[in-house]
Amino acid sequence: MNLAKLATAAAALALVPFAAQAQDAAVAPDAATAPDAATGSAADAAQAPDGAAASAGDAAPGASAAAPGASAAAPGASAGAIDITQGASVTGNDGNPIGTVMQVTPQAVVVDTGVNQIPLPRDAFAQGDAGLTLNITKTELDTSYSQQMAALEAQVSEKLVTGTPVMTADSQPLGTVDTVQGENVVLAMTGDEKLTLGKDVFAVDSNGTLMVRATKAQIDQAMAGSTAPAQS
Repeated sequence: MNLAKLATAAAALALVPFAAQAQDAAVAPDAATAPDAATGSAADAAQAPDGAAASAGDAAPGASAAAPGASAAAPGASAGAIDITQGASVTGNDGNPIGTVMQVTPQAVVVDTGVNQIPLPRDAFAQGDAGLTLNITKTELDTSYSQQMAALEAQVSEKLVTGTPVMTADSQPLGTVDTVQGENVVLAMTGDEKLTLGKDVFAVDSNGTLMVRATKAQIDQAMAGSTAPAQS
């Protein structure tokens, strides 16, 4: 059973662990370098079905994604008061464009740099004269994110061996790794049932547990939809 809907929903959930870790590691910005008001594969996520992006908060906390280095907003620039909307331009602390806001959820703001779609905590943003700002440059943000994603992929690859238990994003047992076939992973579930997912929906949490970046409810919903009789 190959669940394209589940893969898309998982893409939305994948945004949140990175943003949560970014917030944990956020540091006070250097006012001397911040402009004006000093500041601090996910493209499919915007199209995730059944409100998957909105439910991204269900993702497991502490998934192994480190902060990209964007700093928290400076004192006096209240992140809660900043209006962050889809399509808004984002500028770096060097005054050059970083990208645009691709998606906004209660848990994360996804910035499209033209190279990556990067989830960041809301309090990483401040309001400058030219609009939204981050206390980091585009090159620094892209480089840091790419390095962290490569590290995550390596962690996942180490865990994708036959017999490894797999959990959902809300810490429910899902099954075990059966086989790895190129970019697909076949999971052995209850009874003789098998579930095939792409490698990109897997992550490793802070405890070293292999997980699928979708909740049990989303998986059940996707599986039920894939087995429903076609409408004539």
